[in-house]
Amino acid sequence: MGRDEAPSRGFMVGLGVAYLAAFIAMAPLLGMLVPLRAEAIDPAAKEQILSTALFWGAIMAAGSNVLVGVFSDRTRSRLGRRRPWMAGGVVGVLASYGVIATASSGLALALGVVLFQAAFNALLAALLALFADRVPAHARARLSAVMGMGYPLANMIGAALVGGWLAQDWARYGALALVLVVGVLPFVARAGDRPSINYTAAPSDSAPPSASVLGPFAHRDFVLVWLGRAAMTTGFVTGSIYLLYFIAAETDFQARYGAPPEMGLALLTGVSFGLVLGVSLVVALAGGRLGRRRDLAVGGALILAVGGGLLAVASAWPWVVLAFAIHGLGTGVYYAVETGLMVDALPARDRKGGDLGLINLAAALPQAWAPLLSLGTLALFSGGYRPVLWLSTAVFLLGAALFLGVRRR
Repeated sequence: MGRDEAPSRGFMVGLGVAYLAAFIAMAPLLGMLVPLRAEAIDPAAKEQILSTALFWGAIMAAGSNVLVGVFSDRTRSRLGRRRPWMAGGVVGVLASYGVIATASSGLALALGVVLFQAAFNALLAALLALFADRVPAHARARLSAVMGMGYPLANMIGAALVGGWLAQDWARYGALALVLVVGVLPFVARAGDRPSINYTAAPSDSAPPSASVLGPFAHRDFVLVWLGRAAMTTGFVTGSIYLLYFIAAETDFQARYGAPPEMGLALLTGVSFGLVLGVSLVVALAGGRLGRRRDLAVGGALILAVGGGLLAVASAWPWVVLAFAIHGLGTGVYYAVETGLMVDALPARDRKGGDLGLINLAAALPQAWAPLLSLGTLALFSGGYRPVLWLSTAVFLLGAALFLGVRRR
């Protein structure tokens, strides 16, 4: 395939489905099943058990992204560079489900989450590297929009699980495993993945900075996109970490409807996902005609800031729903272009796996520091959970400012 030749429709569909399946296998696990397991291990210490497991999992996620990206660039096999890591990631995720589902101590749960993050991020790093390898710039808009539905759709699946569609743990883990296997392995079997660079020659001592592992940070756009993605991920995490508690303590949902706050969270997730789906479909159908990815990323961040600010002052449930609808609109706009924007920022060299591993740190590291920022904000300011929502709003504004500085649009 030539550098400017678009891949086949089958490849594009397969990559999009595999990416969606990977996130569906991740979000309900970390958002619901791991917290439930922590509570089952020790109800009195569930917060400490959960925080410890998620923290070490986030550290592993950061390392796995970078290392798998670098190693997959240098992998030589009959399957190609990326596919062995995708297949290994699927096997590792399935194994981690077994460890987490049967964990009887905090240490066992942490080990299960660490194994999951290592395997999931190996799979994710290889999928994104294959996107960068095979999809030229003019063909990225539609696929980026489809891939942008991954995390919001996964959250929607998690809300459905919380709502009680699947009551037994074996059914929940089994459903996630089935989605992962059916969504990813057929693509692994069919995707073309040929090595295109020779690493047998020893590196030169006079190689330019761009040839080093950290070389992309010498490029202004890469740094701005990295920082912008870190800000956006921090905003998403800080805005959601106490959302269930916010609904219970600071809105009139329970008094108005006599329903538990979990149902309110499921409703908000559904409203948000409906907007995300609508925006993603518009961007996917329009392709590159809607405008520059950088400008859409700025717009999405600003819309998210508006939704976060409204949520931070809302108490009546209709206003909370409106705030989350705006939040969903902004999420859809941003996620529809995030993957394409990241690949656009990569320097022109054939080490895209390692470079994407670096840029994926901007999504992994906030998973570790955002809970600490949220906890510190909660302790520092009075006013319940609203200061944390204002923190989320401020970080989204920072993301918009950083993306605005990107030169390649």
